[in-house]
Amino acid sequence: MKKVRDSARAKGFKNCACVYIAGVLVALIQSQIDICHAQQSVIGNNLYGQYMNERYGYSICYPENLFAPQGESVSGDGQVFLAQDGAKMRVYADYNISNKSIQDAFKEAISDQKSKGVVTFKSQQSNWYIVSGKGNGNIFYQKTILEGEEFISFRAVYPESASAIYGGIVTAMNQCLKPSGPH
Repeated sequence: MKKVRDSARAKGFKNCACVYIAGVLVALIQSQIDICHAQQSVIGNNLYGQYMNERYGYSICYPENLFAPQGESVSGDGQVFLAQDGAKMRVYADYNISNKSIQDAFKEAISDQKSKGVVTFKSQQSNWYIVSGKGNGNIFYQKTILEGEEFISFRAVYPESASAIYGGIVTAMNQCLKPSGPH
């Protein structure tokens, strides 16, 4: 450190120790950012990409090694992602033209799912809900967020036999479904 300080003084730099320490801190912070980024991109054995919808202003992460995007819908509301084993994930948004409350949308989702199978989990908060269950050998999971005048949803359907694979994936996707605010 003394050599660096003496060298800096010889070259006319003042407070070299501060400059040196600042450089070390910047390098350390950058390495931590890189590590955090890597942890966010790789969860378990899956490499996660991100789908961003410009029209409705939301994003979601998805495991690129399992789900293949099928292209954005003609209306621009979202996209379907398919896995080779038959699992399917759909992310979409729509305007709340009938001005439903989150409670009304939650009740409607439960009723819709009960007609297709058994609801095994349901939860509702001030601006979102989750409904999950089983039917016809599949597990279904839906999360919907009410953001302003829009409902933003993702729905996953996968074989019950693959629940060990998709349970953690759905949890990760649930946590990364984000409205990006006004657009």
